[in-house]
Amino acid sequence: MGEAIGGIIIALLMVLGLPIAVMLGGLLWSALIGSSLDAHAVEKAGAEGGSDS
Repeated sequence: MGEAIGGIIIALLMVLGLPIAVMLGGLLWSALIGSSLDAHAVEKAGAEGGSDS
């Protein structure tokens, strides 16, 4: 009986835990890439002498 409960717990952790981990990883990746690209765009605009207003 204990083996069945352990299997159910592992299955639940896989079904719930893995998608959450993937989504959090995507969130962090998007934040880092977005910040990097934004900083690059600001530097590029400053180097070209452009202004936002």
